Amino acid sequence: MKLTKTTCKNGNIHYYLALSKIINGKSTTQVYKKLGDLYSLMEQMDCTAEEVEAWCQTQKQIETKAYRDSNKPINIMLYPQERIELNVEHNFNLGYLILQSIFTTLHLDQTCSKIRRKENLKYDLDQILRHLVYNRILSTNSDSTDITLNFVEKKSYKPTDVEHAFNVLSKYLNAFQIDLFNTTKTLLDNKPIYYYQTNQIALFTTANGIPFAFHTQNQQQPLDTFLEDKIIVCNERDLPTFKEQFVQSEETHNYLSTQPLNNLSKEDQTAALRVQGWKRVTTNQSVSIKEIEEFKSLKDGVYSKEIPNHTNNHRTIVVFSTNYAHTQDINTDAFYVLHTNLDKKPRTLIELSEKQWKIQQNINNAFNHLESQNNNQTHTYFLIDLLAFYLTQTLQLQLKETYSIQQIVNQLNAMNTTLIADLGYAPSYTRTKLTDALQDLAGLSLDQTFIKTQTMKKLVKQSKEH
Repeated sequence: MKLTKTTCKNGNIHYYLALSKIINGKSTTQVYKKLGDLYSLMEQMDCTAEEVEAWCQTQKQIETKAYRDSNKPINIMLYPQERIELNVEHNFNLGYLILQSIFTTLHLDQTCSKIRRKENLKYDLDQILRHLVYNRILSTNSDSTDITLNFVEKKSYKPTDVEHAFNVLSKYLNAFQIDLFNTTKTLLDNKPIYYYQTNQIALFTTANGIPFAFHTQNQQQPLDTFLEDKIIVCNERDLPTFKEQFVQSEETHNYLSTQPLNNLSKEDQTAALRVQGWKRVTTNQSVSIKEIEEFKSLKDGVYSKEIPNHTNNHRTIVVFSTNYAHTQDINTDAFYVLHTNLDKKPRTLIELSEKQWKIQQNINNAFNHLESQNNNQTHTYFLIDLLAFYLTQTLQLQLKETYSIQQIVNQLNAMNTTLIADLGYAPSYTRTKLTDALQDLAGLSLDQTFIKTQTMKKLVKQSKEH
């Protein structure tokens, strides 16, 4: 085991313990444990940088010994005629620990602690919120207050506590969103906030689609918290807005909306389909088209034209993509329209629009089940879905969008382990490149042949460390 470091631009140093392994005949290094970063450790331990370095070296010695001890062969005595215990669970999910390592970085445990003291709660509100979020992502029964996912850590709450917690979470909804926004501010890096709207919910996100707040038609939200920042409104042009005075204030906020060509007036459709002014987006070169049928003969790609507009700063750009064109007939389904006041090239706007569409689809998938929820609990479900979407979207980005959110969720759901005679756990899932990437991101070693009970407790604790 060796101590590794990564240095940030601001001079902060992150410390890790890493293991060298031979996998398929090749030497590779895997993160074994995250020790923390220099600035945080200096503050926590009230010490100098040299003392932090010495502490890390001590942790390396301690963890190396523990790792060697944990890797000693284990003899397990099993008796074929002996029955398993009645009503004792043996199968547990490990994938939630990956989610937990991200959830921990949100520092919402501090929000829960404040609420717990204020409301004099006897149960662990933080654990309930965490489990509700993981259950939402990984369980097939995620649309109720029943937490059915089997966690390797013990639940410290009762079903009645969960029901009560739903009301508490709804009461402090704004507090959670403001704290989530304050945590997410570092991701914004002075870049605009994006505002997405669906039929049920409007979402505030970073440029990469990481959500931090929402509002609905029936709830007053602390919008002033976010309105001080630059905002780009992204929505379908024909979708009625929740907060019209906010969304339609085009003098103060940028916007980018899409609209099917069919939804334009006949006059505007005619202007949009005139053959003059079309350019290939990738090269910005004009293309010669004499009639609309000639769109069939264009090279594969995306083409655009800008329609002159007399409204201040408003731009209307018509886009044609060969991907959506019918081979036998060219009709308006192959065209769509961008409305914006952003001073960017058509290629950039189209790329932004396509990215916006993907994020919009992820939002729809994350929140589309809420129409059937009880009105008294809907806002808590929105909070749970917001946090669930945050975790899955973050994981996808950290994996460089190599995998879809559904692929990631399916893999996490399949990462199960089996408890054997109270001695420890044997992973019961197929190890893949994705499972390797996920545990490396979390800094957790979950794919060991056998994980002792004490080691599993350490892994759970490690997933909760800031």
